[in-house]
Amino acid sequence: MQGLRRSAAPAAGLFAVLAAATVTCAGPAAAGPMAVLRGGADITAHVTGEHPGYRCQIAAHGVDGPWQSVGVDGVVDLDSGPLPTGRHVVSVLCEDRDRGDASVHTIARNTEVFTR
Repeated sequence: MQGLRRSAAPAAGLFAVLAAATVTCAGPAAAGPMAVLRGGADITAHVTGEHPGYRCQIAAHGVDGPWQSVGVDGVVDLDSGPLPTGRHVVSVLCEDRDRGDASVHTIARNTEVFTR
């Protein structure tokens, strides 16, 4: 019955590799675009890691910011323009200009931002 004995070492090794990848943020999950949103008199967003040539905008109820092109470095800065004081739930949308609406994807989804 020796053939029925199994070692826990391979499973433990796999667990250690997965844990290390999660802690260090290694792998494809860390490679996507990101947006940092800030409030003030208006809402701004700093997008990094997006495809150069795509375009992005800030969108929310009552907010339809202008589309801005992503630079060759994958960065774009967005501004909503003046907004009423208060809480806004915003998203950052980006798209491939050549493909249009079919390529729209969300970078920051339903993020709460306050304006003053």
